[in-house]
Amino acid sequence: MKSIVLILLLVSFAVTMSCASAGKRFNMEEAQQNIKMGETTKKQVLAMCGEPLSRGFDMGNEKEMWHYAYVEKNITGFGVFTHAVGVGDEWKSNASIMDVYFKSGVVVDLKCESSNIKKFNLK
Repeated sequence: MKSIVLILLLVSFAVTMSCASAGKRFNMEEAQQNIKMGETTKKQVLAMCGEPLSRGFDMGNEKEMWHYAYVEKNITGFGVFTHAVGVGDEWKSNASIMDVYFKSGVVVDLKCESSNIKKFNLK
């Protein structure tokens, strides 16, 4: 019984230590569907996506830009095994990046990018 508990603890530890994230989670799909150029306001974007990771201002074009980004990286089940035997690590990462541009408090442009990558790193 003790060995089963020990194994479960080790597996739980490996799983919790095998993920990392950066940025702030937001719903890019909802934003893409609901943000309307020339109509959606800063207040509406804030309600939909929350506070941006950063804000900037382009003086030449008189546009304000809000930057949203979230990256999540997890080791796969296969990666846990290959790491344990010393071969390498397999990681899966998901990234969502969105820039919202405002002029006079209304959205004038939206740029979105996302990726879903699985990569094996040899030791």
